[in-house]
Amino acid sequence: MKNWITVWALVFSTSTWAVVLPIPDALDVQALAGRQDASALQDFLRRYQHAYEADQDAERPLMQAYRALRDQTDTALDAFYDRWVTQSPQSYEARVARANHAWGRAILIAYPKAIQGGVQSEAAWQQYRQFLDKARQDMETARALSKHPLAAQRALIGLCRAQQDETCVQDVYRQAVANAPRSLALRRGYLAEIGDRSIWAQEIAEAEKMGVSRHGIQVLKAEQQLSDSQEIRRADGGSEVAIYQGIVGAVQDPWLDERAAHMFMRRKNYTEAIPLYTRALGANPNLTDALYWRGQAYYAVGDFLAAHADTMRAALIGNPQANRDLIDFHIRGEKGLPKDFAAAAHWCSLAARNDQSYGAFCLADLYANGYAGYPREPKKSLSWLRRAADLGHQTAQHDLGVTLLNGLQGQVADREAGIYWLRLSAQGGFEYANNKLKMHLSRWEYFKAIIWPAYRDAFAGGQLNFRTVMGLLVEMTRALIG
Repeated sequence: MKNWITVWALVFSTSTWAVVLPIPDALDVQALAGRQDASALQDFLRRYQHAYEADQDAERPLMQAYRALRDQTDTALDAFYDRWVTQSPQSYEARVARANHAWGRAILIAYPKAIQGGVQSEAAWQQYRQFLDKARQDMETARALSKHPLAAQRALIGLCRAQQDETCVQDVYRQAVANAPRSLALRRGYLAEIGDRSIWAQEIAEAEKMGVSRHGIQVLKAEQQLSDSQEIRRADGGSEVAIYQGIVGAVQDPWLDERAAHMFMRRKNYTEAIPLYTRALGANPNLTDALYWRGQAYYAVGDFLAAHADTMRAALIGNPQANRDLIDFHIRGEKGLPKDFAAAAHWCSLAARNDQSYGAFCLADLYANGYAGYPREPKKSLSWLRRAADLGHQTAQHDLGVTLLNGLQGQVADREAGIYWLRLSAQGGFEYANNKLKMHLSRWEYFKAIIWPAYRDAFAGGQLNFRTVMGLLVEMTRALIG
C-alpha cells in the first residue's frame, strides 16, 4: 500500500512541477552553458523536457531554454558542444543544444544582409549554409531519439524555412501537430504557414477537440482575426488600431502583445507601446525584440535609465542591434551616455565574440589605433577586419579592399582581391567604395562589376519592362563609348 502511495505522490508532484515550472531566465541559461559543464546543462535541459512530457502546457519554458542557447553564439562554445555530442551521441538534449547554437551562428551571418541590405561574400554564405546543414542534421538525429521531440521539431521547422524547403516545413508541422495535438505553439505556427483562411475554423475546431486550453483557443481565434483583417489594416490605420486594441483587451499572450506594441511603435505612439511590451515581457522575459524596442520607446520619451537597462539586457541575451547601439552611444556620447571608449570596447568585444560583423569591425579599429587600453597590433586588426568583411560589414569590405589594392599594413598589393571587396561594398550601397571603383576601373569594367548585376537582379525580380531595358542600353552605350 505504501508503495502505491509513493508512486501516486511522485506522479502528482511531477505533474504539478511541470505546470509551475517557470520560463528560465536567458542569462541564467547562458551562464550555465558558459561554464561548459555538459552534465549540469544536460540535467537542466532534461528537467524542462520531463516537465513537457508530463504536461504539454509546459512547452513554453522548454522552448525558451533552447532559445536562450540559440541566442548565445559565443564562438568559444563551438568546441564545447562538439565534445558534448561526441561524448553523448545518444543525448537528445546535446543534439538539440548544439543544433540551436549552430543555427544562432547562421542567423548572425545572415543578419547584416537582412537588416541593412548588405551583400555577403560567397565565403560567408558558404559558412552560413554549413551551419544550417549541421544544425539540421543534429535536429533530424534528435527527432529520432525522443518520443516527445517538440524542441527538435520546432527548431527543424525554422531550419527548413531558412533553407527554403517548404515541403519539409509542412511535413514536419503535420507530424509535430499529430505528435503534440495540444501544442498551442505548433497550432498557431502551422496555421500561419498554411495561410489558407478556409482551414482556420477547421483547425481551431480540431484544437478544441484535442484539448487545447481555453486560453489557447482564444489565442488561435485572435490570430485568425488578424489573418482575416489584412486588407482592412492596410486600407485604414484606424481599423488596425481598433483591431489590435480589441484583441489585447480580450486575450493576454506575449506574442500578440509584442505585435500590438510594434504596431504602436510604427505609429510613434510610445505611451501605448510601452505597457504592451511590459506585459509581453512579464509573461516571457526573454523576448529580445520586445526588450530592444521597449528600450527604443523609452529613449523616445526621454527615460534614458529604463532605456539603457532594456538595451543592455537585450544585448546580453543576443540582440545584435542592441549591442551595436551601445557601441555607438558610448563612442559618440549619445542618449545620456558619456563618451567612454572602455565601455564601447566592452560591447565591441562581446559582439565580436558572438561573430557580429559590427563588433568585429569595431575590434579591428581598436587594435589598429590602440584605443581603450588595446595595444596597436596590425595583424590582429587585419584579422578582425577580414572577419567583419566576410560577415557583410560594408565599411570593413571597403577598408579591406583599399588595404589589398594599395598594399597597406604590410600586405602585398593584390588588385583582383581589392576590387572584389570594393565591389561587394559598393553593391551593398557604400558610396565611398563605389567612388573608389570608378577610380580604379575602366567604364566597361565598372559596367560589368556594378551596373549589369543591378539590372540582372531587377530583371530576375520581374522588372523586365521598356524603361529598365532602355536604361540598360543607355548604360551599356556609355560604357562602350568611354
